[in-house]
Amino acid sequence: MSQSFYSSSIPENHIARLFTELEAHDIPSKPSYGIDSPLGLIASNVLSPLYLYATIKGKFQVWDDLLASLPRETFRAPTLDLGCGRGMVLLQIAQIKKQLYNSDPPVHPAYGIDLFVKGDQSGNSPLATYKNAAALGVCEQTVLHSGSFAELPFSDGVFSLVTASLSVHNADKATRKKAIGEAARVLMSGGYLVVVDMAGYVGEYLNIVKEMGWTDVSSEFGGMRIMYGAWPCRILRARKP
Repeated sequence: MSQSFYSSSIPENHIARLFTELEAHDIPSKPSYGIDSPLGLIASNVLSPLYLYATIKGKFQVWDDLLASLPRETFRAPTLDLGCGRGMVLLQIAQIKKQLYNSDPPVHPAYGIDLFVKGDQSGNSPLATYKNAAALGVCEQTVLHSGSFAELPFSDGVFSLVTASLSVHNADKATRKKAIGEAARVLMSGGYLVVVDMAGYVGEYLNIVKEMGWTDVSSEFGGMRIMYGAWPCRILRARKP
């Protein structure tokens, strides 16, 4: 991607670097995504089976449905996953892009950005994300940067889709507001914002986008598939005017 795609200098793409550094025998046969917030699992106590189901299986099902509901053409342009962690949503999108790769018009990569805090997800690191991308065969469709979702290094209006899965709530309130504002800034007109997060926070994100004048906005309960113990999730869907 050209310099104009970024608002400042082009940050390192961990996928490209690790591709040149690692041997084929270092790549696992299948991806592994760890556990969301290991401390949260412990705190869920007797409801830990619900938590485990959500983090190991339920969130995958929910995101499969969410991505399938979007127009296929959305995935041809660059997309961005905020707080991508080990790549669950990022690489689901990269797989869709790979399916479209040999068709016209050209398909642009899936971008992910994260600070890679291990407390947010077990084993969280650029290397873990790269190994998952390599296991799925989507390195060519994936770009991975280290950075804050409150200070994105991208230009205005360059993404057709911005996603976030259980990531934005990990920041303080001021940073959460910046993160949603940054997501809105880098979305192109007509682009989609899809966020899955703890229920108590999604209303906050909903109000932020409504204050921006967005009208195509909805919030819904995520269901039993993403009940993190006693903590339910909600889904925010919004389209930039």
